[in-house]
Amino acid sequence: MKYILLLFLSAVALTATSSAKPMSDTLPSPVGYVNDFARILSSGETQLLDSLLSDFEQRTTNGIAVVTIDSLNGALIEDYSLILFNTWGLGTKEKNNGVLLLFSMKERRVRISTGTGIEQILTDADCKKIIDTLIIPNFKNTQYFEGIKAAVDDIMLRLK
Repeated sequence: MKYILLLFLSAVALTATSSAKPMSDTLPSPVGYVNDFARILSSGETQLLDSLLSDFEQRTTNGIAVVTIDSLNGALIEDYSLILFNTWGLGTKEKNNGVLLLFSMKERRVRISTGTGIEQILTDADCKKIIDTLIIPNFKNTQYFEGIKAAVDDIMLRLK
């Protein structure tokens, strides 16, 4: 039933964005596990996170991607993250066990999206808690790496 609901919501999101320029035409292409398009991380920080996430996926098959963007360009973060998650195919197709951490700097919005295969382990309440207690306090102090690293560590701990 949840899979049907996810397909329906995906269709609604795609339909809602089709009147303007299709969002999928403006999506960035992934460059790794950490996709710092907003350029808020140093190369060393990006490499460290990328290595952690690569090792984690090899051990668990759970795929986690971190994405920073400059702007949502008028899109809702919920729509953008859903389309990005599905377009990039995070996690394995069989298990649907991906996680997307999306940060939009201009709008100051954060979203954690999960595949249906792990939503019982990493619930919406867990994601909200991670955002509220780990990400936002660090981001308010422009400690972007610390917020992202704390969130990644917490997510990996929950998904082990």
